[in-house]
Amino acid sequence: FVLMVSLALFTSNFWKQWNPSGIISESSRRLRVCFLILSGVILAQLMIGATMRHQHAGLAIPDFPLAYGKVWPDTSAEAIARYNHARTETTGVDPIRASGVILQMVHRGMAYGIFAAAIALFGFVRKQLKADRLALRATAFLLGFVCVQVALGAATIWTAKSADIATTHVAVGALTLVLSSVTTILLFAREARVGTITKAGFAARPMEAVRA
Repeated sequence: FVLMVSLALFTSNFWKQWNPSGIISESSRRLRVCFLILSGVILAQLMIGATMRHQHAGLAIPDFPLAYGKVWPDTSAEAIARYNHARTETTGVDPIRASGVILQMVHRGMAYGIFAAAIALFGFVRKQLKADRLALRATAFLLGFVCVQVALGAATIWTAKSADIATTHVAVGALTLVLSSVTTILLFAREARVGTITKAGFAARPMEAVRA
């Protein structure tokens, strides 16, 4: 999906005609690295979610935000047997396993981390790069997508994995990855086209001048 959207971007008139201006600051450089790392974390999060889905571990923990009434649930053999005995959903044909419980807890923990990172990035841009429209819009949209995604993840559990909500959760996750990835591409490409300030304080030539 990311590859297809990237190809659409690279062959678009916007990409051919895009001529950003200005100077790339150290804050902009840090932002692009943050987006690159965040894109990798989001990809890992989607891989964990897919593993949960294919292992039928989406309802290994039936409550949220707590897990079996605790911050971290008991995963002993006795506790797992108790969870299986108490489960009530009719679609849960696969037994709950300790690995599924741990996998879902990791998925939740990463979701909290991505949510915190999205808030931090938005706050950083509002403080350091408020005149940068690309960064401001990207971080605002990212924060919005992550908020919706967290809400959908909670709703997936609260509705016992309702098909429409679970499907929307998967779709918004993919869109979040695309948004983060495309923003990363744009931030790196912008620096290549504009030129940047080196540590010595000299402006590097724009890419068009280098080609000439």
